[in-house]
Amino acid sequence: MSLEEVNHLSQTISAVAILASLIFVALQLRRAEKYQRALMHQGRAALVVDAFLRAAEGPAAELLAKARSGTLDFTPLEIAQLTMGQRAINELFFDTLTQHENKLVDHATFEQAQNWGRTVMALPVMRAVWQLNRHTYSTKLAEVVDRTIIKDVPLATPISPDALKDLLASAVGPTDRA
Repeated sequence: MSLEEVNHLSQTISAVAILASLIFVALQLRRAEKYQRALMHQGRAALVVDAFLRAAEGPAAELLAKARSGTLDFTPLEIAQLTMGQRAINELFFDTLTQHENKLVDHATFEQAQNWGRTVMALPVMRAVWQLNRHTYSTKLAEVVDRTIIKDVPLATPISPDALKDLLASAVGPTDRA
């Protein structure tokens, strides 16, 4: 084997090694991206679960039940609490929207945030709070909320405690109680 052939063989081996290294790096990048997305979803889930658990406790749960009752008889403190709650939901929605536009969260995650926003904005008091505070949001967020959350979403029908009990009983069905 001549010196020229050895040189050619070593260059070929070097090229194959570089190609193998690039493939390995590409696979590592893909895996790192998947792990990053998993961490983002896990963080989002923890944030949402924490918010729901807070809303299920004491005064927050009472305020939510009052809002769902259809009444518009709220104290200034309750309106402030509803405003901050709505702001938190809108900020989470806007963050989800931004990440969805940048392909960092999937469509199902975005749709879930959008549906939660629709559920909240269907409450008459929350729709009123939005109208009072819409001007405090960015133009983009305000337009997106109007277009994708409020548009075509009817106001919720208040549910009385008795109607809720009947609904729960029908969902459970007949039971064998001794």
